[in-house]
Amino acid sequence: MGIRVAYFGREGSYSHQVALKQLGKDAVYFACPTSQKVVDALLNGQANRGVVPIENSISGMIPESIDAIVRHDFVVSGFLIQEQWHVPIQLSLLANSPMSRIKTVYSHPFPLAYLEKWLDRNLPDAERIETVSTTEGAYLASQRRGSAAIASAKAAPVYRLKVLKPRLSDPKKYQTRFYLLARTQNSEHRTQNSKLDQVALCFSLPNRPGALVGALEVFAKNRLNMTRIMSRPLAKRTGIFNPDEYLFWVDLDADPGSPRFKKMLAELGRKTKHYDILGLYRTRVVHA
Repeated sequence: MGIRVAYFGREGSYSHQVALKQLGKDAVYFACPTSQKVVDALLNGQANRGVVPIENSISGMIPESIDAIVRHDFVVSGFLIQEQWHVPIQLSLLANSPMSRIKTVYSHPFPLAYLEKWLDRNLPDAERIETVSTTEGAYLASQRRGSAAIASAKAAPVYRLKVLKPRLSDPKKYQTRFYLLARTQNSEHRTQNSKLDQVALCFSLPNRPGALVGALEVFAKNRLNMTRIMSRPLAKRTGIFNPDEYLFWVDLDADPGSPRFKKMLAELGRKTKHYDILGLYRTRVVHA
């Protein structure tokens, strides 16, 4: 059936660019306004690959992407995080008007926050409006006179904008991580024959003192390095609100085929109410 890719953002977004770079021009691509819509496209069969941003090096994790991936219907669907792409980001100012006529600047909240001082110096009177993605900002700027967008320079020809100010960000410091989501046809074969070195999993805990410490001690006991931990309300997974229940997401440096990892899972099962493996993957640096 071929590769069908749902990606976050409009055409020309960094999700789109990195997907094209890694999955090729022969794939069919679907733009999605949110990470939730990317997951929906996977679950309803419209796409068999998904690309979502997960973390920015300056602004941190992207909760909306986390919440989409931990959804119960997605976790049980057979889709997993297959790869993590570490992408240096080069932001530019795009517009159809000269700098002196720009009254509005559109972009995602992360670039607007990152370039706050630059905007204070260069466009102090321009209104700053947050959008769901940088390319949504580029689209809006293309529709309204006196508007500009902070986005990738590669989005400029897509939306018939000019690059007024290139290279506003330092790609060595300003970077975004993306996940490739796909269904694993034979996870056991893949685990045994691929050099996978990272694991993402989530778990919930009984509501008692020391429950989280007990779970984390399992990783330390088995000498598995934890590289990320975060919590989200359990309602984000189940849809049932309970103010005292949380879901914990953990990333580990681990070989998922090793006896140590399998021993850890057995022990984690005794410490938690439940756990799910969200991804078995490796990280690549990709220049979009």
